[in-house]
Amino acid sequence: MGTGANKWLADLTAMEGSFDESGPWLVNELMPRAISNGLDYEALVLPKNLYAKLAAVDAITRIRHVEIKRFGELEEAREWLMEKTR
Repeated sequence: MGTGANKWLADLTAMEGSFDESGPWLVNELMPRAISNGLDYEALVLPKNLYAKLAAVDAITRIRHVEIKRFGELEEAREWLMEKTR
């Protein structure tokens, strides 16, 4: 049963490094659980760090059944999510 929340804003701007350790968990456990609980949209604010940005993009390309859009700025991500309706 879902929680009623179908949107997620992930602000990764301060992230550094890679998803080497958390990537498989994110792709195989967290996101499928969120999607089965009603997640439809994720706005992802990309890291400023180049290597972290590449790692984040690589991880999200492996996630299915949810609309994920990448942003460079938090406000853009917020606006996009606000436009989405159930």
